[in-house]
Amino acid sequence: MDQAAVQKALEAAVRLEHATVPVYLTALYSLVPGRNDEIAAVLREVVAEEMLHMLLACNLLNAVGGRIDMRSPSFMAQYPGPLPGSVESGLIVELKRFSLESVQQIFMSIEAPAQLPKSLEPPATGSPSLPADSVVTIGEFYTKIGEALKPGFFTGDPAFQLDLSQAGWRFPNLIVPVTNVDSALKAIDTIVEQGEGNSWTPVDLQGQLSHYFKFWEIAKGNRLVHSTSNPVDFEFSGQPIPFDQGGVYPIKDNAHSSDYPKGSKARIISDQFNHNYTLLLGSLNWAVNGKPDFFSKAMGLMFSLKLLALELVQIELAPGINAAPTFEHLPTLPEI
Repeated sequence: MDQAAVQKALEAAVRLEHATVPVYLTALYSLVPGRNDEIAAVLREVVAEEMLHMLLACNLLNAVGGRIDMRSPSFMAQYPGPLPGSVESGLIVELKRFSLESVQQIFMSIEAPAQLPKSLEPPATGSPSLPADSVVTIGEFYTKIGEALKPGFFTGDPAFQLDLSQAGWRFPNLIVPVTNVDSALKAIDTIVEQGEGNSWTPVDLQGQLSHYFKFWEIAKGNRLVHSTSNPVDFEFSGQPIPFDQGGVYPIKDNAHSSDYPKGSKARIISDQFNHNYTLLLGSLNWAVNGKPDFFSKAMGLMFSLKLLALELVQIELAPGINAAPTFEHLPTLPEI
């Protein structure tokens, strides 16, 4: 890949990382507060790390002289639909209520590694199927980008690099400027390790399970721990992770604003949610384009989304079907 091709691939990377966030947030918002708390905690961790990955991808893109406008309507992902970047081809991601089926069929497919770590092979009977050789995983997608990087590609303005090393955020040392091949590869390693792990351990660079294995724990119903017979290996024999199926709001799958009549409570709250989500992406866009103070504003908007979503998912549209956030572009609130 030449520099232009790397820029194009990294544009797809930003879109890819963003596309996973509404999928996981929808499942998280569908969980009734106070029930399935362990599962909710995992989803919150994964969402935060996916946001980290998107910002790292922005730093990578800016470093090689590329640009992307997260304020544009075209930046919003379409659901149901494929992931950007032609990764995990054949997979259609959807905005659905939480279920173990979604964990196995969608979440684990998004984060799937090309191969399992050697340390997990002995007890891996009954594991979810891994992608076919012809399918490009997210890790392989980023690896190809890393292999194509050259010192001469780093022509971007350093002022556009987001640096949160002193910001007191939960990942203070992980969102750092990308200025050369070495720092770019470090950013890529963080993204890949947190998502799918690596070929020798399910644990990422920060000592935490990667997303794929966090989701596998939920699917199995038990924590993944070191084997008692061989401490090098891992097995699903740790503390249980219970799933209370009754603790999930029956939200509508792949909801759109058009599902809610104009002027209805569901439409008003949905519009406010989409407006705030559009503002959130705009704030992040400024944060990665030389105005880092906008990052704090983005985090405030993220909290507002939670409050709006929790109100929205309790609105009954029809017997057994509740409203759900739609994650659509809405820069200006319509008049009521």
